[in-house]
Amino acid sequence: MKKSIKQPARLTSLTVEFDREADGRWIAEMPKLPGVMAYGATKREAHQRACAIKCQTLGV
Repeated sequence: MKKSIKQPARLTSLTVEFDREADGRWIAEMPKLPGVMAYGATKREAHQRACAIKCQTLGV
């Protein structure tokens, strides 16, 4: 018997907001998940870190 695991829709529908600090660092934040925000040297790095925190927060 095979079990298929579907990714919950809430993981793919979260908005990520970006901002750039005066020192050049990027911050990515997911407003629907309080506390899920991360800094990065690049926008991509901030996004990847915020996604990792999201997964930890949601227990994925």
